[in-house]
Amino acid sequence: MEQCVARLDVAMFNALLRESADEIPTDPVSDPIGDSEVLPIPAGRSSFGAGALLKNAIGNWSRWLTDLFGMDDDLTEDEEPADEDDDDDDDDDDERQDSSFKSFYLLNALSDLMMLPKDMLLSKSIRKEVCPTFGASLIKRVLSNFVPDEFCPDPIPKVVFEALDYEVSAL
Repeated sequence: MEQCVARLDVAMFNALLRESADEIPTDPVSDPIGDSEVLPIPAGRSSFGAGALLKNAIGNWSRWLTDLFGMDDDLTEDEEPADEDDDDDDDDDDERQDSSFKSFYLLNALSDLMMLPKDMLLSKSIRKEVCPTFGASLIKRVLSNFVPDEFCPDPIPKVVFEALDYEVSAL
């Protein structure tokens, strides 16, 4: 099930990065979603509000996966599961603890990026903390589709794009 969720994460992430909902997938293997109606937010436009909607959808899906399949994505390798009785017979917890699976990892990072105050993106360390798997060019691609909304009415400062351009050119 973890592999299916990981595949769905990649597919939805790629579909959301399209320029518009009408754009046809260019690679049916890495972008198999042809119907934009299945996406939790519209493709091609990013905003703070869309990021919040995406985060909410991911939370609902993650809770559903936990309830249905016991997939607890809140645990990492360094955390101990919360357990009221402290038995030594924690085989199920150990198996879950050994897994570093995080459901909807890319979509979570995308929603965090969409909701982050845009001037904070000037800091490379903050970008690495919020969305560690996204490079400057991918962040720039997401930001280029940013549309101000009631939660974040200001456009993205040009200095943010300049910093991302500088980082891309330095590579």
